[in-house]
Amino acid sequence: MEYHPARRRPGLFAPPTIELAAALAVAARYLSTSGAAAGSRLLGWRVDSGEDALALALCDSLLAGAALCIGLLDLAGDSPEVGQG
Repeated sequence: MEYHPARRRPGLFAPPTIELAAALAVAARYLSTSGAAAGSRLLGWRVDSGEDALALALCDSLLAGAALCIGLLDLAGDSPEVGQG
């Protein structure tokens, strides 16, 4: 199913306050930078141990966490309640 902004259900979660939005933005930057740095170091490695597989999974998790933070900010970005409270 293709995403369409008109299909978004309002009120599924409370929009973040200014402080929470700033924290999400910082977390997104940190997770993205850390995931990219870890990925760069792992580039070209053969995954031949459990430790290597764990490092790759951690890299993916960091980048997924960054994407989640960015997605939450995007969802709340056009909401008039952002920053209230």
